[in-house]
Amino acid sequence: MKIHYNIPPLHQMEPDIRLADAMLFAALSSALGERIQPYSSLHAFRGDGPLWGPDPYEERTAAMALRRAPYHNAFVQEALGGSVIVPACKVQAEMDRLSRAGLGAAVRNMLDPSNRKRFLAPGSSFGISQDHIRVNGTDPVLVHPNRDTHHERRFLVVAGEIAGESPLFFCGEDPALLLDPANRRREARTPWSELEDADPERLARQREAVERLLRDYPLVSGAIDVASAEGPDGTERAHVVEVTAARPGGVDIFFADPVVYAETVAAHLAELEPDVSGDDELAFRSP
Repeated sequence: MKIHYNIPPLHQMEPDIRLADAMLFAALSSALGERIQPYSSLHAFRGDGPLWGPDPYEERTAAMALRRAPYHNAFVQEALGGSVIVPACKVQAEMDRLSRAGLGAAVRNMLDPSNRKRFLAPGSSFGISQDHIRVNGTDPVLVHPNRDTHHERRFLVVAGEIAGESPLFFCGEDPALLLDPANRRREARTPWSELEDADPERLARQREAVERLLRDYPLVSGAIDVASAEGPDGTERAHVVEVTAARPGGVDIFFADPVVYAETVAAHLAELEPDVSGDDELAFRSP
């Protein structure tokens, strides 16, 4: 039984994302050998093994269940700044409560919390966002504080450990930036701003926030995105903004070192895909 890695055939991604994904597949192929092979998702996947990489059909697969799982976890909800899952008809009341505390609200459709989401300012009306995240009535919605954040960073996770990190920066105009290892330790104030020299203290705070969450919630595979935000006392603090559970390649790696990440995946393959070398049905576990 093989691991299949999806290489999207229609090149719908930004050029830098395509390059990063190609480098990741090459690294995984080197680390895993014949246990992994390329797949093209021109049609829905019907293989008998796991599908890694970008999955355009995730709404029809277990991948969406993986993405929902973290947001049901109490430790993740706490790391997001305190969150609740309420029916859509009660979201406005929760937003108003946050607004009275001077906070905006992040709202996520729990059927697809990674993609159907909005980040709203204090005093916003939920009505104008319902169509965007596609909820009505009693549909479950996750609501958590939306703070004014900057210098967001992605930490890739394998078997509950940090396996790579990268600024969240879209370098579509110059994908070759991904090839410079020095950029892995740099940062950008916003996802589309220029890269700048990193603040070591900020990076340390963000990494510690991820490690603290992983002690309570040992994510099997995916990513934790952390930004910096101003705390109540005016000092800068690390703030978890998103937790994504996904198979390797299911989240963008951006500038993270693909070789180190792939080697970490290979070292923990038994935890990621326990039956990949056996005859039994594959199981991908997530806390």
